[in-house]
Amino acid sequence: MPQEEVIVDTNVLIAGLLFASGMGREILELAEGGEFVLLLPEVVRREVEAVIARDFPDHLASLGRWLQGAWRVTPMPSVHQVRQALRYVTDPKDAPLLASVLQAQPDYFVTNDIAHFHTALIKRLLRERGIELRTPYGFLKALGRR
Repeated sequence: MPQEEVIVDTNVLIAGLLFASGMGREILELAEGGEFVLLLPEVVRREVEAVIARDFPDHLASLGRWLQGAWRVTPMPSVHQVRQALRYVTDPKDAPLLASVLQAQPDYFVTNDIAHFHTALIKRLLRERGIELRTPYGFLKALGRR
């Protein structure tokens, strides 16, 4: 049986990388333990690198080591895919990530960005594509960890 694939948003990934405890870290540890396949959209990779370089420069080396892991990086979405995603997001800056999620078709998209991604319109779109939208708590609960 193929493993489930999961995309985590930048906020979840940064929390998991920088903080020794918490749900973000737990999610990354489960991925490292082979519980699921973590997909890393190029959009998220670039954003994480920028945030860490700007706000947490002492952690750049550890980020580099983590990025060399066995995560499958998904390509940048096309301009056309981003334009299509613009119809669903409330903040245009979120369109590349939504387009990346739709392109990769993971089993789960995990984000704490309630205001921008946990909208009725996006929930319906993802559900139609077979993608479950979860908060970190909801994702861990779905895995039987809560």
